[in-house]
Amino acid sequence: MSALTVTALVVLGLAILCVFIFLAKTGRLYGRRPRIKILPKETVIILARGDSPCPACGHPLCEGDAVAKCKANAAHVIHKECKRMVKERCPSCGGKLE
Repeated sequence: MSALTVTALVVLGLAILCVFIFLAKTGRLYGRRPRIKILPKETVIILARGDSPCPACGHPLCEGDAVAKCKANAAHVIHKECKRMVKERCPSCGGKLE
């Protein structure tokens, strides 16, 4: 075997090794799927009306009641009077209330 043939085989072996390492690190080796990518959050605002209970006290949230909203999720609302009772933390997710 000539030196050129040996060099070509070494380079080919290193290329195959690099592909194998890449597939192992990305999780595509042995038929595994890549991890799920987390996309940016979409905010959906749902206003509580009617008989929706306050998560803090359980009484209904009625039209015209003063409410405190969660900064993490605007759909989480409680009575403004209940804000001190829950230490200014959302009872649903633990976010800060405004």
